[in-house]
Amino acid sequence: ITWFKLSLEDTEQLKLYGVKDWLEEAESVMLAEFNRSNLYREAPKLIGSGVDIGHGVMFVDEDLSSGRLRFTNIRSNEIYLDLNPYGEAKVVYRKYLMTLKALVEHFGLENLNDNLQDKWKDIKQRNDTVTVLHAVFKREEYNPDLPDVLNMEYAGYFIDLDNKHLMKETGYENFPY
Repeated sequence: ITWFKLSLEDTEQLKLYGVKDWLEEAESVMLAEFNRSNLYREAPKLIGSGVDIGHGVMFVDEDLSSGRLRFTNIRSNEIYLDLNPYGEAKVVYRKYLMTLKALVEHFGLENLNDNLQDKWKDIKQRNDTVTVLHAVFKREEYNPDLPDVLNMEYAGYFIDLDNKHLMKETGYENFPY
């Protein structure tokens, strides 16, 4: 089922040779990527949130190990939004819990503070939870010509709030929420 159609604002461009074919090919590539991802599992949750509370929030990133898009529906009690005059989120703070095991899988043991690294040694504590803050906002200064995450337009910070420790600084070319 095709649920979206690509087009151009300037409909005169659609009359040019190959433009419609290119748009159809782009649609096919996008649909294939959506099928490889978890979008169709997460989209109903997003729609449900939109109906229940008036808005839904989804985080979109890429699983670099598999090369797949990853969609994460965010519960409303985890998210704090700063909206522009058009109702678009420009700053997001997400406060949520992760187990120590999940932190190690996601960020690596070496990126956790000493306290959590010590707790990791005791297998009984690996399911203990840690409060995480994910902050995303537009950088005031960056160089888009440099090919690293610290020079992307949007900054992302993952902070262990319990230990006041920065676990990861990253960047996004586009706003990921």
